[in-house]
Amino acid sequence: MPYIGKQPANVPVTADDIPANSIDASKIIDGAITIADIADDAVTADKLANSINSAIAANTAKTGITSGQASAITANTAKTGITSGQASAITANTAKVTNSTSASDLTSGTLPSARLGTITGFTSTGIDDNATSNAITIDASENVALAGASLTMTDGSLKSGVSGTFNINGATGTAGAPAYCTYGFNGDVNTGMYSGTADNVKFATAGTERMRIEGDGVVVYAGQSREFYANGTAANNNTYSFDITHGNDSGSGTVLYIQACHTHHPSYDSILDVWVSRRTNSFTKNDQFRRDSATGGNWQVSYQSNTVTRIQHNGGNYSGGGPYWVRCTWRNN
Repeated sequence: MPYIGKQPANVPVTADDIPANSIDASKIIDGAITIADIADDAVTADKLANSINSAIAANTAKTGITSGQASAITANTAKTGITSGQASAITANTAKVTNSTSASDLTSGTLPSARLGTITGFTSTGIDDNATSNAITIDASENVALAGASLTMTDGSLKSGVSGTFNINGATGTAGAPAYCTYGFNGDVNTGMYSGTADNVKFATAGTERMRIEGDGVVVYAGQSREFYANGTAANNNTYSFDITHGNDSGSGTVLYIQACHTHHPSYDSILDVWVSRRTNSFTKNDQFRRDSATGGNWQVSYQSNTVTRIQHNGGNYSGGGPYWVRCTWRNN
């Protein structure tokens, strides 16, 4: 309707003239308000907080973030410097971050101790097993040391980085046998040293035992021939002896080759070189060379049992002591 009289001037409308909550998004035409229409200080962080929290809360199920965590993220957005694009990437990869077992899903950072089992942390010098001491230490020269522990290999082997050198084998194959020596060589595991029997050290080549040292000091060659060796110094003109334990001579018998010497002085000595043939309750000696004297003493070889032969030196008249050595070689039946 047309005005009668003078048309009134436009009356400005302020925020106070608009009742609270009277204008919602449906009352505003799309594009009616542009960035240029909004003053720089017209929108504050407080006015955006509720809206942002609502948006995060709506997506909590997707990210696995609780409402409390969402509030913390909102309050600390300025501190973290996370952009909206980065936030979306974090949301999309939450499942990988929280449940990952694949190294390809991880870039860098620190794994929690729960993912490390008995390893509880890494220090500047090694790996910590109980938060109080290093179980494995690596020094500046890249030497690795175990703290009061042993390295157990239930399978496989520990090899040197130098071609053709040592190879310490685990339990793979026939460990403790010549076909798989405990201490062998890279690419040649059936040549080296092993045990196989308590108190024995054995040596093998090409998967066959060639020599072993038994607990009593006897050296065995090729699994059959045996050698006993002893040496020392006898005090004054004392008598001393050695018992050689061998196979039972009740069958085909045992033959022993014995060499021995004892010296007090350039003029007083006792030397023995003898073959001994053992049969059941019989004893035959064949001296190849013998030098005995009342002053230097004498050697005796005697039957003790079907499995024991004794080598004994009887002291002479000279009171001074002197060195000796004894060697016996035989083969058990």
